[in-house]
Amino acid sequence: METAAGDTQTVKRENRKPRRFSIGPKLSILVVIGILLSSFGVLAVAYYMHCRQIEKIYFDDAESSALNVSNIIDPYYVEWLWENINTEEFRSLHEQAVQANDPGIIEEWMRNQPSSLKIASLNLLDDYKYTYDLLRTVEESFPYSDIYIQRDQDQITYYLIDPNSEDPADSLLSIGTVEPLIKEFADYDDNAMIPPTISNSEYGWLCTTCRPIFLDNNAIGLICVDIDMNDIVHERRLVLLNSYLLILAVTIIAIAASMHIIRRVAIKPLRDLQEKTCGFTDGAKGYTKENVIKLDLRSNDEISDLYHEIRLMQEHIVDYTHDLERVTAEREHIRTELSLASQIQRNALPEIGDDFSGRDEFVLAASMDPARWVGGDFYDFFYLDENRLALVIADVSGKGIPAALFMMSAKNKISGRAAFGGTPAEILTDVNLQLCQNNPTHMFVTVWLGILDLRTGVISACNAGHEKPAIRGEDGVFSLYQDPHCFVLGGRKRSKYTDYEIKLNPGDTIFVYTDGITETENSNQSFYEDFRMIEALNTPGLTGPDEIIAAIKQSVQSFANGAEQADDLTMLCLLYRGRGPDTDQRPETAA
Repeated sequence: METAAGDTQTVKRENRKPRRFSIGPKLSILVVIGILLSSFGVLAVAYYMHCRQIEKIYFDDAESSALNVSNIIDPYYVEWLWENINTEEFRSLHEQAVQANDPGIIEEWMRNQPSSLKIASLNLLDDYKYTYDLLRTVEESFPYSDIYIQRDQDQITYYLIDPNSEDPADSLLSIGTVEPLIKEFADYDDNAMIPPTISNSEYGWLCTTCRPIFLDNNAIGLICVDIDMNDIVHERRLVLLNSYLLILAVTIIAIAASMHIIRRVAIKPLRDLQEKTCGFTDGAKGYTKENVIKLDLRSNDEISDLYHEIRLMQEHIVDYTHDLERVTAEREHIRTELSLASQIQRNALPEIGDDFSGRDEFVLAASMDPARWVGGDFYDFFYLDENRLALVIADVSGKGIPAALFMMSAKNKISGRAAFGGTPAEILTDVNLQLCQNNPTHMFVTVWLGILDLRTGVISACNAGHEKPAIRGEDGVFSLYQDPHCFVLGGRKRSKYTDYEIKLNPGDTIFVYTDGITETENSNQSFYEDFRMIEALNTPGLTGPDEIIAAIKQSVQSFANGAEQADDLTMLCLLYRGRGPDTDQRPETAA
C-alpha cells in the first residue's frame, strides 16, 4: 500500500505543471533592479567624489588659514611669551592657579610683565589679549573647531594661546599647559610644518594641520588648526541624505516611466499576439484564412518580426491543412478502392467448398496474406475432370496493384489454358507466350503447376522458376523435393518447359509455398530460410493441412518478432488419402 501511495505521489509530481511566471513581472523586476543598481552606483560614486571634495576643501582652507595666521602673528610676541612662561616662577604660579581654578592669578602676573613691544603703557597681558582676539577673529571667519598656538620641544607640546572662549581671561589657565606629543606627530621635527593629519586623542577625532612661526629663520612655534571630523562626517551624511532622496525620487520616476513603456511597447503587443495566436488554434473555429492573426503593429522591432513570422506560419498551416484534408480524402478514397480491390482479389482465389472438402481422396488447405492491400502471389486449384485436380501456386515479380493486376491476368490465363487439356509443361509454354506478347512492364511470374491423378496419386508437374515443394512420405518427415526448374513465365518467348512426376501414396502430404515464407526477415536482418520451414513442418503432432499452414504462420511470425512483413505469404497444402480400400491404409504413419 505504501508503495502504491508513493507511486501515486510521484505521478502527481510528474504531471504537475510548472508554476507560470509572466514575462511582465520578469521584465519589471529586471528594470527595477537595473535602475536601482545604476542609481545606487551613481550615488556611491557621487558620494565618494563629494566626500573627497569636502575633505579637500576643509583641509586646503585649514592649511591656508594656518599659513595666513602664521604670517600675521608677531613672532617677537610669541618668543617673548615663551621666554616668560618657560620659567620656574610661572610654572609654580600656573600650578597654584590651576589648583585654585583662579585664572586671576595668572592675569595679575601677566599684567606686571612688560610688553614685547617695550612700551611702558602696555604689558604682557595686553599682548596676549591682542593676539587672542586676532585668533578669535580668524576662528569665527572659518568653520573650524579650533585655532591655537603651541610650541613643540623634545616630544613635548606646550600650549601658548588657545582662544576657546570669548573672554581671554577664561583661557589663561591653558597657557603653558604641557602634554606629550600626539603619536601621529612624533615623526615630525620640533615646530616643523605638519600637513593635514587625522588623529583620535582625548580631544576627539580631529584633523590637524600646523604651520611654523619663524623668527630669524628659526621656527619658534606653530599655528595649529583643528577640524572636527564629526563635522565633516555630519556634512557627508547631509550630502548622502539629500543625494539619496534625490536619487530615490528620480528612481521612482524612472521605474514608473520604464514600466509604462515596457507595458506599452512589449507586454501589451505580446499579450495581443498571444490571444490572437491562441484564437487561431481554437479547434471549434478551425484553421481558416479568416482566423489568421491580424494585429496593427506599427513598431519595427523583434515583436513585429515575430508577428509577421507567426502570420506567415498560420497561412502556411491553413494551406497545409487544406492540402492535408484533400490528400486525406484522396487517401481515404484510395484506401476504399484498395480495400475493395483486396476483397475482389480474395474473392478471385478459390474457396474450399463442398466440392473440395467433401472428397475422400484428399484434404486441401490454402492461405494467402498479402504484404500490402493487394498482393502478387496467388494459389489456385480446380478439377480438370472427375479424376484430375490441378494445383497452382505462383509469385509475380513486384508488389502492390501492378503485381495484383499481373497476377489476375496470369491466373486467368493458366486456368483458361488448362481447361483445354495438355500436360503442365504444355500449359505453361502457351501461357508464357501469351504473357510475353503484351508485357511492356517486363513483369514475370514464377509458377508451380501440378496435376494430381486422384486414382493413382501421381502428380504431373512443371516448375517455372518457383520454390521447391516439400513432401512428407512414408517416413512421416517433410523434406524438399529436388525437382527440375524451368525459366519464369513472361521472361522470354522461347522458353522450354518440361514435366516431371511425383508419386504420392495414401497418407503422403505435399506443401508448396512462395518465397515470402523463406525470405521473411527479422529485426536482425536474418532470413527465415528453408531449414526453419522444414523444422516447423516437422513439428510433432501436425497432421491435417490446416494445422500445417497454421504452424508455418506461427513460426514465421515468431521469427519476424514484430518486423514489418515485406512480401506476400502464400501456401498450399494437400494430404493425399487415395481411393478405395487403401484410402485409410496409413493414417497413423501420416500422423
